[in-house]
Amino acid sequence: TVKIREIKEPDTGDDFNVGDTITVEVRVENNDDDNHDFVIEAILFDVTDGEEITSEQSDELNIDENEDDTISVDLKIPLDENIDEDNDFRIFIRAFEDGEDDTNCAEDSVKVEINQLDEGVIVEDPRLTPSIASCGESVTASATVKNVGKDDERNLRFRIFSNQLNLDKTSDLFD
Repeated sequence: TVKIREIKEPDTGDDFNVGDTITVEVRVENNDDDNHDFVIEAILFDVTDGEEITSEQSDELNIDENEDDTISVDLKIPLDENIDEDNDFRIFIRAFEDGEDDTNCAEDSVKVEINQLDEGVIVEDPRLTPSIASCGESVTASATVKNVGKDDERNLRFRIFSNQLNLDKTSDLFD
């Protein structure tokens, strides 16, 4: 059977911001008389709203009989303005034998704090049109800018630069 011996990372009450990556490290023990491949699944869960935020599964790791080893997986907290930092969050962890997740598994969890950024924007889907241009030809740049902070962002500018092309352009202000 499998047993979670210790959640090494994160610690109870650790603070994270939206957009952060949480490294989950778990010491898993194989109490069986045979070697087995084990996997962990980490689920970031909003306990207050009863919703899964994100989840990831590790690669499998072979653990010898009656031995233990550390398995890790990275959880990326989405840049989601709907995360309420006043809610309670836990990372639920399942360790299981690969292919036997219903019969040979163990579970544990750790409480974490998730904070929304006061200010923050992300740039998504940047594009240049045309994607290939000849010397002297005009190129149009576009992108989607998303506010991921608590505060409304105003008076933003885009800046495009390239040392190779001797280019440094700044857009007009936009909201």
